[in-house]
Amino acid sequence: MLKERILTWLMIASIIVVALLSLKSCSLQSQLDKADQKLDQLRGQKALLQGNVNSLTDDLKTAQKESERWRKEAQLNADLLDKRNAERAKLVQQSIADHKQVEQVIHDGDEQTKAFAIEHLPADIAGLLKRTSHCANSNNVEDPICNPTGATGFQLPDPGVHRKYQF
Repeated sequence: MLKERILTWLMIASIIVVALLSLKSCSLQSQLDKADQKLDQLRGQKALLQGNVNSLTDDLKTAQKESERWRKEAQLNADLLDKRNAERAKLVQQSIADHKQVEQVIHDGDEQTKAFAIEHLPADIAGLLKRTSHCANSNNVEDPICNPTGATGFQLPDPGVHRKYQF
């Protein structure tokens, strides 16, 4: 009878141990399933983040190219502005020299030259300078008074014509 009791207790203990192991196995399986789900979520998030990184990298490369293009364009504009300013300075110097030369010619000229200079030359030169300035600063954009060199296409009127019609 003692043997039977011991065997019964051993059987009950075995059943309890098997039941506990079974519960533990179910618990571990549940934890493993949750870990697999979390791993799948993390993989999805990783793929999404990688896509975002790739998109941002492409955007950054595009922005760098655009920045380089703008930098080159700004440098070109600065160079063109420097060239235009240098040409304008040369024109100013040439204008000063021409003005001095005209003054010298008028000063050294005869009475007829001085009379022409006083009566007609200022208006003619002002008109010529106005047209020349317009041509030089308009970059010859479809303007009929400018020729391809940027100078005026008109000539000064003959001084003799003005004298004929004076009263």
